Amino acid sequence: MSVRQETSGYVAIPLEGLRVGSVVDFDLYLSREGEQEGGGGKFTLYRRRDLAIGDEHIQRLVDTGVRTLFVKVKDRKSYRRYLETNLRAILTDERTDLSRKFELAYEAASGLIEDVWRRPASADTMRRAEKLVNDTFISAMEQKRSIKYLLLVMSSTYTVYSHSVNVCLYALALAQELGMGTEEIQHFGLGALLHDVGKT
Repeated sequence: MSVRQETSGYVAIPLEGLRVGSVVDFDLYLSREGEQEGGGGKFTLYRRRDLAIGDEHIQRLVDTGVRTLFVKVKDRKSYRRYLETNLRAILTDERTDLSRKFELAYEAASGLIEDVWRRPASADTMRRAEKLVNDTFISAMEQKRSIKYLLLVMSSTYTVYSHSVNVCLYALALAQELGMGTEEIQHFGLGALLHDVGKT
């Protein structure tokens, strides 16, 4: 199930994207008729925004067989920002499989690139882009088998924003293979991520 799946005005999100103890800025919904398809547009509010997600909430969902929640399409940007903020914890969570980690990282990065394109001169978006490359992608690339999963995620979607993420990921893999130092890899990755900014 892809993070990017949209159904009847809702976007499917995997439980692995939610961090215990965090407070979300979007409402979470359950599908009433089947989590894969989103229930044909029938959703029930599960958890209101601005409430902490406890371990007991996640465990109850897992115990009842729920692996997917939904957010309204209008809240997707908030969800992506939430992912971006919590991405380091997601990528280091040993309970989450590598393919899901990269899927979530890709979703967060695509949202960030959309923000960068909208506000290329913003110091905040540039700081976020640098943090994404330095703290997230570089550590993720160090994991074994990471290239295989990156290629799977990259081949599943293509937008203007995902193109920038794809170029960054390829560049980081190349820089790593060439044996560049950490600082060089950081600069190389950031340049690749931002290579199309200014075309708008």
